[in-house]
This record gives sequence, C-alpha cells and structure tokens, in this order.
Amino acid sequence: MAQTTTPAATQERVYVTLEDGRSVPALTIDRVNSIINGMVKNGKVLTAEDNGKYIKGLKIVGDGNAYSGPIGLRYIYNVDLLSHVAYTGNGPKKMEALAAIQKAKESGDLLDMHNACREFMNAITVSFSLPSQKFTNNQLIKAQVDLVTTDNGSLITLKNVAEMEAETLKPRAEIKYDLSALVDGFNPTELISKKAPIADENALS
Repeated sequence: MAQTTTPAATQERVYVTLEDGRSVPALTIDRVNSIINGMVKNGKVLTAEDNGKYIKGLKIVGDGNAYSGPIGLRYIYNVDLLSHVAYTGNGPKKMEALAAIQKAKESGDLLDMHNACREFMNAITVSFSLPSQKFTNNQLIKAQVDLVTTDNGSLITLKNVAEMEAETLKPRAEIKYDLSALVDGFNPTELISKKAPIADENALS
C-alpha cells in the first residue's frame, strides 16, 4: 500500500529547546523552504539586476550584531530581504551552513538542524554594517542596493541607509461624530426619493 503524508501546511509545528532553555518553533528544511518561498512570493528578494535601486520600507530584523574586523568595531544588520546572489552563489557561510544541514539530517538531531538552518537563513539574508548601533528591531529604513565583489565572490548589501519614519496618524479635533444627532435628523423619505448610486464597473476604486 502506498504511504501517504500530511501536507506541510497542515503538519503540527515542531518545537526545539535551545541551549538557553527557550522552546521555539524548529527550523527544518521544510520550514525554511516555506519561509523563503513565501518571501519570494511577496517580492522580498534582490537579484544582481537590482543593483543601484533605491528601496524604501525595508524592515530591520534584530538589533544588530557587533563584531570587530580589520576596520574596527562594526554592527551587522539584517533586513527582511533574501539575496538571490547569496542563494545561488558559493559563499563560505552558505556552504558551511549546507554542510551542517546535511550532517544534521543524517544524524537526526533537531537542535543541530535548527541551528544549521538558522545559519543558512543568515547567509542568504541581505545585510549591511555600520560603525554604530543605530537601528532597532522592526525599524523601517530606506537604502540603495549595492552589489559588491569580494575575494569570496559577489554579495548584495545596502548603502546610503537612512531611517524611514512611518506616518503617524494624529488626533483630528475638528472632526466630531454624533450618531444620536444623525439618527434624530434622518428623514426616512430620503430612502424613497433617492436611489442608491450604481457603481460603474469600469471606474477605478
């Protein structure tokens, strides 16, 4: 008899306990596939052809990770975008993550799989660095796409990054609603004398 499997969309979510004791939804090959294909479907991916474009409405993921490199202390920020260049390339971080995923798949260790998939996601996510901790998680920014060639191949990063403030709705003191007055002043004969307008199917909404 042929064996059937439950579709991924209806499978019960699997949790993994991290080294610090927290229980979180486990990153697996199937879940990462679902995440990244969902991002692509929503246009959250950059290719080499996007080099030089200005993009607004990008969201910071995390608060920035500090590291000391050849040019001193820097903070790396991820954004909610995938790099097609990183996914299809042979960058060392991606290759190391793939090797770790393969090893975890063979051993069946869920925590190792989760950590390896997380490293893979980091490797294919667009990021940029700054000399200071300027942005916070979920903050909106605008930036220019920058395709950079290094000794390890090409990568997509961002430059001319600037904060983008979300529009905040303010109190409108000049507007007041009074349903009681609206009801008291309503004339039922208007229902007879006036017909509801017919929507023009060719009109733009």
